[in-house]
Amino acid sequence: MNVSAFAGFLLVAAVVALPFPVAVLWTRGRRAAAMLLALAAGLPLFAAGGAPVTLASAAVVASAGVLLALTARRGWSFGRCAAALALLLFVLAAGAASATARQDWTVFFAARAAEFESLGGPANAAFAGLLKWLDEHLVFVGYGLLFQAALFAASVQAALFFGWLRAAAGEGSGPLPEGRFRTMRPPEWLVWAVILALVAWLVDNRWPSDTVRVAAWNGAVALGAVYWLNGLGILLCAMEAFRFRPGLVVLVLALVFLLSQQQLLVLVGLVDIWFDQRLAAARLAEAWRTRRDRRNDDEDE
Repeated sequence: MNVSAFAGFLLVAAVVALPFPVAVLWTRGRRAAAMLLALAAGLPLFAAGGAPVTLASAAVVASAGVLLALTARRGWSFGRCAAALALLLFVLAAGAASATARQDWTVFFAARAAEFESLGGPANAAFAGLLKWLDEHLVFVGYGLLFQAALFAASVQAALFFGWLRAAAGEGSGPLPEGRFRTMRPPEWLVWAVILALVAWLVDNRWPSDTVRVAAWNGAVALGAVYWLNGLGILLCAMEAFRFRPGLVVLVLALVFLLSQQQLLVLVGLVDIWFDQRLAAARLAEAWRTRRDRRNDDEDE
């Protein structure tokens, strides 16, 4: 792995891991410490591009953490905080990606594909083929994938921060934050974006156009991430409604991924547009407990 690729990996790791501690320090009033932590996150990148890259990386981490702290302090819900942070990360990532020459991306994907091919084995060969496909279709899916990564990172950071806020509120140091990851639901108006993406895909299928395909494919990839997270939240809510033990929750989630059924979560999230599955799961769980209690009472009699 060359220096630039390693630097990119470090920046991604910093953006995924550090906004939460920066937000905690900022909320506690330790703003100098928050900025120092963000600067420390950029120091490993000094070898790749010197002071400009270091400061730019520190600014990304700092802005993400401060935004998370400020939006939560204003009383924004979990979903709104995660969305705001995701949009910020996406804009920054899209700007950096757009500033990178197309030829540099081709070199990057070719190098990564060669690394996996050199390892041998069908799995590595398949992944190398995927990297080559991504290089060929990068303009059609690249921005959608960047939004996916930004949304997933923002959701993790918001979940950690809201968990900390909830624990701090339990100690009497502040009000309870509004919302959790599992109750986060896309706004109803977003269904129009789904319809537009579908129409664009149909138009491109009938009258092929690179311009339409860029919008249709990137839109579909981005919306897929939104509704995948919604489906995951529904699954977590259903397991909570039926009072699954933590070990069983982990087992169910592991089976979903091991059996390669995780894409079904997108469908579950889409169905939620017309049918509130969280409410349905809660009612079903309550009805099941009521029936169980009555059966136990009958057996006791």
